[in-house]
Formats: sequence, C-alpha cells, structure tokens
Amino acid sequence: MATTHTKASRAAFALPVAWFLGIEFIDELVDGYLSAAWPAIKSDLHLSLTQIGLLAGVPRFLGNILEMPLGIMADLVPRWRLITAGGLAFSIALFLHGAAPGFAVLMVAFLLFNPASCAFVSISQASLMDMAPRQREVNMARWSLAGTLGNLAGPLLLTAAVAIGVGWRPAFWLIAIFAIAAVVAILRTSRAFAASAKETTEAQLGMERFRLTEIVRSVWRQGAVRWLILLESSDLLLDVFRGFLALYMVEVAMTDNEYAALTVMALTAGGLVGCALMVPLLKRFNGVSWLRISASLLLLAFPAFLVTSLPPLKVALVVLIGLLTSGWYSVLKAGLYAQLPGRSGMAMAAGSIGGLVGALIPIALGYIGDTFGLQTAMWLLLTAPVALLLGLPRPTRS
Repeated sequence: MATTHTKASRAAFALPVAWFLGIEFIDELVDGYLSAAWPAIKSDLHLSLTQIGLLAGVPRFLGNILEMPLGIMADLVPRWRLITAGGLAFSIALFLHGAAPGFAVLMVAFLLFNPASCAFVSISQASLMDMAPRQREVNMARWSLAGTLGNLAGPLLLTAAVAIGVGWRPAFWLIAIFAIAAVVAILRTSRAFAASAKETTEAQLGMERFRLTEIVRSVWRQGAVRWLILLESSDLLLDVFRGFLALYMVEVAMTDNEYAALTVMALTAGGLVGCALMVPLLKRFNGVSWLRISASLLLLAFPAFLVTSLPPLKVALVVLIGLLTSGWYSVLKAGLYAQLPGRSGMAMAAGSIGGLVGALIPIALGYIGDTFGLQTAMWLLLTAPVALLLGLPRPTRS
C-alpha cells in the first residue's frame, strides 16, 4: 500500500517537472533559432548592429522592471495562472516576430516577449526550485540540459526552413503553436502544478515584501548580491556571446549564413555535452570548483577563438567554449536561490535588479561593434571568466 502511495507521489511530482522542463525547451528553442537567424533578419529588415543591440537590450531592461512585481505575485497567487497567462502572451509575441515588416514592429514583439517569458519561464523555474530545495543544483542542471536541447534544435529548425525555402518567418509561428500546446497542457494539469509548487499566502509573506527597498535590503543582507553580479557577468559568454556569434561569423570570419548557423549549433552541441555531464557531476562534486576550472581554461580558449582566422578552427573552439561554459548558469542560479531559501519569488525579483544592468550590455556591444568593429566588441566578453575567478566564494566539500 505504501509502495503504491509512493509511486503516485512520484508521478504527481514528475508531471509538473516534465512541463517545467518542456517550457524551458520552448524558450531556448526561440533563443537558438533567433541566434542563428540574426544574419538573415538583419539583411531582410535592413538592421544595423546598434538596432540589434537595442532589440536585445531595451526589452530586457523593461522586462526586468516588470519581473519584480511578477516575482512578488508568484509568492501570492497560484502560479499556474501566471504561467498560462505568460504562455499566451509568449505565443502572441512570437506571431509578431514572424510578421514584423521592420524594426518598429520587431521591437514591439520583443517588448511583449520579455515579460511574457518571465511569467511563462521564470516562474516555472522558481516553482521547480521550491519543489526540491536540496536538489537545486541538480535540478538546475536538468533545466539547463532541457534548454540546451532547445538551443540545439533552434539552428536545426533554421536549416530546415532554409532547405525548404520558406524563409525565417514561419518558424516563429510554429514555435508559437508549441507554446500554446504547453499552455493547454498546463490548464489540464493545473491541480498537479498547484500541489507540487510551494504556494504561500500574503499573510505569511508580510506586506514588506511589496517594497522594492525591502527586496534590495534582503538581497544585500543575505549575500545574494554576489551571485547576482556573477550571473550577469557570466551571461557575457552565454546568451550575449550566442546572440552575436552568427553575426560575428558572417561579418568578421566572412562565412555564409549557413556556416554561421552551423557555428551556433556547434556552440550548443558543446553545451549539450557539458550539461549532460553536469547532472551526475553535481551530484558528487562542488559546482563552484568546476566554475573556477572552466573560467581559467576560457582565458585561453576564447582569445584563441578570436585570434584564429580559420573558420573550421573557430568552430572547434566554439565547441570547447560551449563545453566549458556548461554548468555556469546552473550553479550560479542555484547559488542565488540558496541565499533566499523558501523565497523563490523574491529570488526572481532580485534577479530582475541585476538584469537591469545586464540589459545594457547588448546595447553597448552593438554600439561598439558599429563604431570600432565587432571584433573589438567581442574582446570585452573576456570579462566573464575574469569576474568568476575574482568573485566566486571558496568551494566547500560536498
């Protein structure tokens, strides 16, 4: 009888976990596809690097502002409602991506997409962290693995779109349909979501959680600010690098769009192998130790990528960069959640504060790329491993 009850509990736990990981897959599918499609979008819509930087930075900046109240709401109302509402807005934004005739409409699509992604994806992640607090690093590794699979599928989707001659637009509509399917599934399993996610009440939280000053004080007081800074610094060689990689291969390495998409896929493939290894690795070893080792190796690998003029060697080094940066997001984000135990909504709101600064980075890189060249701008991404080596706490024994 006890065995039957245990199996039922595991099944109830596994269902929302599967949907959380599926949502992350869809979100990163968009990111992987967009990263590979940027050269084609830039050419078709006649965009400058500065405009691309604005598309990446401005919506993210505004999205982080909206993420603060969303993070607070995630601790006050049933989360499945926020996730489904975010999923619908996520889908609408993707339809706009595919229909955009120029910069203005594309900016509107991005402005809607960022807060939608927060409600759809970030709240799913926060719920996953609350489900098993002692397995945060391992579950974040699973989350990253699902996202990496989505990132790998993105360039493949672009390759398929090019092969059948439909262009870059229809794939956005296809991904929107996937997101709608996820929303329908969540609505049908909302009880499982509510049962598995840690739901708190306004009375338990206290009204002080609503004040931005209290969020800042809590983050500073509990040492989460270190993890926020490291998260935003690490993103230079994660999302920022991925976002500019295809453009770099076309405009600096002088490859064609298909080769650039292959390079993005190579980066994701390296990350996929690394993420698959992270799940068993983090069960046995301290994640901070891996971050120190990989950051040290990247001080050699990334300059080598920028210096070499041989495209095949660049691709090989991109695979290595993807491998070495795997686990960065998992360990650092788990570290942030660990600083605010039982307050995952607060951790989301805190993360948005760091994201406000991080949102300015793509804008600055786009401007530097237009002014001094993309090669010069890419050298600034070395800040990521330097920040990790200087800022990481000393690892403790697992």
